[in-house]
Amino acid sequence: MAGLCEGGNEPPGSLKASKKWKWEVPCSTDSPETQESYKYATVNLYSKATFFWLTPLLRVGYTNPLELEDLGKLPEEEKTERQFKKFESVYNSERKRVAEGRSNKVSLWRCYFRSCWKMFALGGLFKLMGDCVGFVGPLGIAIVISHVSASTTDEEMDFPTMFEFLHNGYIMGTIIFVAALAQGTFSQSSTHLVNVEGIHLKVALQAMVYDKALRLCVWNIDDHREDLTSRHEEEGINKGHNLPNIRTPVQNGCAPGQNKTVLSTDMGTITNLMSEDAYNVMSFFWIGHYVWAIPLKIGLLMYLLFQKLGTSAIIGAAFCILTMTPLQFLIGKKMSTNSKAITVYYYYYYYYYYYF
Repeated sequence: MAGLCEGGNEPPGSLKASKKWKWEVPCSTDSPETQESYKYATVNLYSKATFFWLTPLLRVGYTNPLELEDLGKLPEEEKTERQFKKFESVYNSERKRVAEGRSNKVSLWRCYFRSCWKMFALGGLFKLMGDCVGFVGPLGIAIVISHVSASTTDEEMDFPTMFEFLHNGYIMGTIIFVAALAQGTFSQSSTHLVNVEGIHLKVALQAMVYDKALRLCVWNIDDHREDLTSRHEEEGINKGHNLPNIRTPVQNGCAPGQNKTVLSTDMGTITNLMSEDAYNVMSFFWIGHYVWAIPLKIGLLMYLLFQKLGTSAIIGAAFCILTMTPLQFLIGKKMSTNSKAITVYYYYYYYYYYYF
């Protein structure tokens, strides 16, 4: 390809040897369609921590509305084919465990965690570190206030102790500032890692369901069976004796190597598996760390409040929990009912608008 782009080459059989030949095909491959805007895997640690690799895309979005071409191509390690092969290898290894008798059945949860446990655990570590440094600010503010309100007439020591050094208002203000930056860095890195792994798992599940759906024979899908049955009945060829029952095992019409005793399914089930169920699994990995992070944060807050306020902090926290928990359930139920009502309203509105 490099030879085609050089301007000094002459075409074969050219009569004008003195003129330079130029191909009209552009030599540069740096068009927006070929660039990769997602460069997280190839940048340095500083760029990963601060998301500096995203600056060129943000600059383009600041000057002009972003288009699909501005996102560029997807890296190879982020493509659906790569994630599908990765998850399929894990799933096949689980099936091998069942065949060897080391497990009773294939566990999808085991497949989930085996495929993305490293980044999921790293995201949990970042979240723990971010939550811990988040307590530096509230604890350090008291030291800054004490330093400001303290008398400044005392003579300062030439070599302060570590306790005195950390209780200096300026030093503690600097520590609070660094802790705030660290909290944002750890929290955003944790969110990014778990979100990316959740998306990887979602596209892998969707590809796996789609691959399985392509391997199903016609008689395994209820919609095709009903269409063929009605067509045969209209033509007078089939009277209902040659087609197998919808919910009975299929004995013919399957692809080579396919299980012939699999019960049938329908297009709605396949669609729900690829959309709703895969999205729910992705959402679980997005919020999975909150199972331990929220109780841990509440426990630390209660301990700090108890150290400052005593028993009254426990009483106030218990009152808030007993009051706010039922209230949140009630508000969530009302919001769900309102959302359903709005959906039904718009459905009937567009129905009458288009058909009447």
